[in-house]
Amino acid sequence: FVPGAVVQRYHGRVSQHFLRETDHIDADEGVGGIGAFTHSVQVEANCVVHRLIAAVGGNALLNYTCHHHVIVDDDDDSSAYQFITITGQAVTLAWPASPAE
Repeated sequence: FVPGAVVQRYHGRVSQHFLRETDHIDADEGVGGIGAFTHSVQVEANCVVHRLIAAVGGNALLNYTCHHHVIVDDDDDSSAYQFITITGQAVTLAWPASPAE
């Protein structure tokens, strides 16, 4: 739901899976730890999905869902893995013109 907007065109379902790995998760080195890694993966995945929607001619993703399947932090070797899925409906939204007052 986007207030005041009307779905002008439906482009289809979006379902993208992302698997990321790092071997530099040590918070003592200023990297930020598992929280920073999780945040950076989320931001990068959102950017990829945003560009995918633009590539098919859309300007919005309705019913956005992000499912974090696995987040693994291995303390022994400072590595971490994350697997997420982002889904939704790619659409083109339009805003009706306001009546002249």
